[in-house]
Amino acid sequence: MQFLIADKLSAQLTAITAYHFMTCFVNIFFGVFQTLRD
Repeated sequence: MQFLIADKLSAQLTAITAYHFMTCFVNIFFGVFQTLRD
């Protein structure tokens, strides 16, 4: 039971980390894009 909970927690952590990196990447990409466009 404890292993299942830990497994779910790690999966959630991975999803949050991936989402965070995606958001950062998109922000940087749009920042560079707008700088190039100006």
